[in-house]
Amino acid sequence: MARKKTICKKPGIEISQELREYFATGAISGEVIMAGDEIKKTWKAIQDGFLAEWIQKKPGSRPWVWWRWDAPEPRLRLGGVGTPEHEILAVAPFYEYGIPASWVSNFQEEYYNGRARDIHGNLIECQWKEGDFAGKAIDPRDPPRYESQATYLRRLKLFLPNEQKKLRKKNFAPENVIDVDD
Repeated sequence: MARKKTICKKPGIEISQELREYFATGAISGEVIMAGDEIKKTWKAIQDGFLAEWIQKKPGSRPWVWWRWDAPEPRLRLGGVGTPEHEILAVAPFYEYGIPASWVSNFQEEYYNGRARDIHGNLIECQWKEGDFAGKAIDPRDPPRYESQATYLRRLKLFLPNEQKKLRKKNFAPENVIDVDD
């Protein structure tokens, strides 16, 4: 069965619905098995039209692929409790929509401070002791908060013409990491 192609506002450039979904959300399906360079070239070729279409529907935000390849920096953290894993553990930074995607877990906080227990309630023996680990798990009562996408775009002067006029005050409200939705 042939896949339906969609033209993305640039003559001669067609992308499938699967690739469109990948650019919008990062969701991978069968067709998105192209080499990374090929996908990136396709994005660069259609990004102006794709962004114009995106902003018509979701002003003050950007699609997943923009955050992946075009965002000049991560979003600013405004407060809350929780430590991104890359700040305290030997893992590479990884961001989704400009916000860290992996956070210290409750288990990691307990384990690296010598307080972790097994399923029977017994203390897990390890070399770590209280105070060895400064990382904190996300506190659901005070989760990490970040500037909104709209605030980020305004701060870095990245709005496209007339985009900011379409926004309301709520678009500039901080986002909690546990509430972040693309």
